Amino acid sequence: MKNIIIVLALIILSNYSYSKDNFTLVKEIDLTNINTSNMNRMTIDFKSGKKLVSKSKAIDINEIIQICDNCFAEIEDINGKFHYLSNSDLNKQINNQQALLLFDEEFSSLGDTLVIGEDDLSKLEGNKLLNVELGSMVNASYGLNSKNWTNDRKNKYFKSNSLVFPFDNNTTRWITDIRRIRIYKR
Repeated sequence: MKNIIIVLALIILSNYSYSKDNFTLVKEIDLTNINTSNMNRMTIDFKSGKKLVSKSKAIDINEIIQICDNCFAEIEDINGKFHYLSNSDLNKQINNQQALLLFDEEFSSLGDTLVIGEDDLSKLEGNKLLNVELGSMVNASYGLNSKNWTNDRKNKYFKSNSLVFPFDNNTTRWITDIRRIRIYKR
């Protein structure tokens, strides 16, 4: 009986001390005010089989957050709902499959030639034209492992401020309408 009481006391104390762990906010990203001009932006064709599902603008999530050891991401959507991703979900050293943040910003695909006409010379002031054209240096095509892309599903997931994991077999980890990302460390 005495041993049982000692074991129960140890379990209670360990649970209490574990629950008292504090998490430190490492980084907070507000997606309404994010500047993507210095990031590697991509235009991606998402395909299921040979069929085009969506053509979207994206950034590798690791361009925005650099997750640390013993960190996790708390993602808040526009409805105030929280989603959590572990270190292994986002860390490229653990999981090299890209997580992509879709966004809607002015930039276009750059072909093999950039032609600047007389009408476009005024846009060169402040490098607006070059920022728009050179902002999409990477054009990629990803084959989605998930299937059955109806128009409703396409509209739900392939929109601005969505985090997609294109190589997943389903959309369980995909998060839409993201407002804020917070990185915490234990």
